Amino acid sequence: MADWPEPGEVVYIERRGENYALKRTGGDGVLPIPSPDESLPDAWIYYGGWQEYHRNDLSAFFDDLFAEMDAAAGGHDRCRWSPDDPWPHAH
Repeated sequence: MADWPEPGEVVYIERRGENYALKRTGGDGVLPIPSPDESLPDAWIYYGGWQEYHRNDLSAFFDDLFAEMDAAAGGHDRCRWSPDDPWPHAH
């Protein structure tokens, strides 16, 4: 909490088995990526939507973020629109 990302800062979160790692955008603005000698993680996500209000319920925030990350890696589908909704979708 003391080193919470600034609004707009991008972080990289990865999961390898039950272990998670977080890497922040470097001072040069380069996005963090796994090094060439590392195997690919089981799931990963880049996130840059940090807001101060996320601190109010960290458990719910990270539960949702991790569920989104796992869905992108073939986990439970989190599609928010029914298949018969007309395209394009909008919020």
